[in-house]
Amino acid sequence: MGMSPKLLRPRASGFNPKSISGLSLWLDASDSSSITTSTGVSVWADKSGNGRNATQTTGGKQPAYTNTINGRKVVSFLGVDDTMQIAANAAFNATSQTIIIVAKQSTGGNQSLWYKADGSSANGVIMRYRTGGVTFWHYQKNDGSSETIGTSSATLSNVNVWSIVLEPTAQAGWTNGTAANTATVTTAYDNNSGPWLGSRRDIGEYFIGDIAEVLHWNRALTAAERQRVERNLGKKWGVTVA
Repeated sequence: MGMSPKLLRPRASGFNPKSISGLSLWLDASDSSSITTSTGVSVWADKSGNGRNATQTTGGKQPAYTNTINGRKVVSFLGVDDTMQIAANAAFNATSQTIIIVAKQSTGGNQSLWYKADGSSANGVIMRYRTGGVTFWHYQKNDGSSETIGTSSATLSNVNVWSIVLEPTAQAGWTNGTAANTATVTTAYDNNSGPWLGSRRDIGEYFIGDIAEVLHWNRALTAAERQRVERNLGKKWGVTVA
C-alpha cells in the first residue's frame, strides 16, 4: 500500500513570526492566498498585518510563481529585470532593524536580494550575493565607495536562511545560524524609499533564483529571538540551521 499523501506533505512549523514584537513585514511565498498573479506575481501581500505589500505593476518585470522548495511554492526571479518594491515606511528607517530572508541563488554573480536606497542618490544598503559567496550588507555611498558589514561563503543552488541585525554600533550577519565575518560600518544607513526585492533599485544586479520568505523587524532581535526564527524557518524550508 502506498504512503498517504498527507504524510508526504512538509510539516508545519507551528511558528508565527507575529509572536515576536516589532514585526513590520512578513512575505511568505508558501501562502498562495498572499500571492496575486497576472503575467507573473504582481502583489506579494504582507502577512504582518501592516499592509506593506511587495508589488510590481509592469508585467514583464513580474517574477514567476511556479517553483517549489521543500514542497512549498516560492517566488522566482529570472535575473533579466524581475523585481518588486515595498512601499516606503518609517519601519524601514528604524535605527535598529532585523532582516531575515530565505532564498536560493541559481546562478553566480553579483545579485541583490534586498536593496534600500534613499531614492535620490546612490546611497543604499544591499543584501547581496556575490560570485565567491555573499556580502550580507554592503553600504554604497554617494562618492561610489562602500563599506562591507558582513561576508559569508555559500554553496550555489543551496537554500539558505540569511539574517542581518543592524544597530548603530553593532551590525552582524548569519548564514543558517552561523555567524559571518562582520565589521562595524560608520556611515548611517537610514533612508527614505521602500526596499527593493530582487534588484538594486531596479537598475541592476538582478537576482536569479527563488525567494521563499522575507521577514523584517523594526528593532534588533535578541540572539534567542533570532535563533528561534532561523530554526523555525529551517524546519519549514528544509534548511539545516545551527
